[in-house]
Amino acid sequence: MSDRNQNELDNDSEGLPPSERRYSYEGKDQFSRILALEREMTNTDTAPGSDKIEPNIETIEYIIFSIDPATFQQDFVGPDIIPIHSIRTSFNAKTELLIVKMVTSEHTEIAFAVHKAIDKALERMGLDEAIHNYQGVNIDVNGQRTQADMGWGPRRPPSRLL
Repeated sequence: MSDRNQNELDNDSEGLPPSERRYSYEGKDQFSRILALEREMTNTDTAPGSDKIEPNIETIEYIIFSIDPATFQQDFVGPDIIPIHSIRTSFNAKTELLIVKMVTSEHTEIAFAVHKAIDKALERMGLDEAIHNYQGVNIDVNGQRTQADMGWGPRRPPSRLL
């Protein structure tokens, strides 16, 4: 972790509580292992005095990694990067924090409900064929790179019609 004090780090954590798990990024393999471990801890839990596995009531939504901008660019940005499904990321180069949101089934249901509502509204206006849908879109918001669940934008007409 960097030399900043804990209060400064907490203020830079996008309003997330200090209880969110924090790691220093040490490469793609370590990142994948941590995601797998966090998913395992979130999805299942062993009941006390039993070998039976039950759903875990406490859901971990966010994990915070400290990572320098050059490493982030190398490991998370670019055309050859393989996307990791079931997470959304937000990176702030100024604070050198990568915030990973673990996508839950509830999150996915809400995202699809919003998508469906927008599609219905566009269809009623006769614009459903004029809009293109994007999934897992990376956008820059005030110097912070973040991933939206979905995005919508105008569909370009075929070049022969331009």
